[in-house]
Amino acid sequence: MSDNDPGVAQEAWRELLDVLRASDRSFIDGDRGCFDEREIGFGYRNLTHIVSFATGMYMNADPEWPMFVSSWKDPPGEKSLGEHPDVHYQWASVRGGRRYRITGRRGDEAYLSFTLHRGVRGSGLEQYFDSHVNHHDLKTDDDGRFEIIVSPEPEGDNWLRASADANEIYARAYHLDPLHDRRATYTIEPSGTTAIPSSPWSWEVNRSSASR
Repeated sequence: MSDNDPGVAQEAWRELLDVLRASDRSFIDGDRGCFDEREIGFGYRNLTHIVSFATGMYMNADPEWPMFVSSWKDPPGEKSLGEHPDVHYQWASVRGGRRYRITGRRGDEAYLSFTLHRGVRGSGLEQYFDSHVNHHDLKTDDDGRFEIIVSPEPEGDNWLRASADANEIYARAYHLDPLHDRRATYTIEPSGTTAIPSSPWSWEVNRSSASR
């Protein structure tokens, strides 16, 4: 019996392993500083947190059929990935130039926003805001329900511009009483696509995870 054809999945997996194999140079290399055994242990633990964070977000990312995924929380008592205890973050992968529809309902949050990012994902300075709408400008009905259109051209009462290199939407809800507040609810759906969901080991997903 011949082996199964792994296709691009095996290449992507092995490339990710190569990235991980070299990732400890940031705290092992003496040119970066002098660290004791305990500090190096924290370095490896931080790497596992980053891998867990990136896997949880990017392995579920499909810009053809996006969904809002909750941002993974930092471990109790630690602060390493930018999470905030009073903010509910959600994230969705999108494809630039496409049309999507976000529908939802306000909760008890003090602040709610949707921000579309463009540029190189995970690059820091090479990724920036494309468009933004928050609760000050968000038009809702009397029950707090809203619709946001994500598209290249203006459309609807609430619009997020989607430039050709747009790639992800972050939703942020800030709470004054996060334990008791009713959370906003919202979903995103594509418009006019016939594509099937992508492979979880596509090059795009793997390289996004490796860049985090």
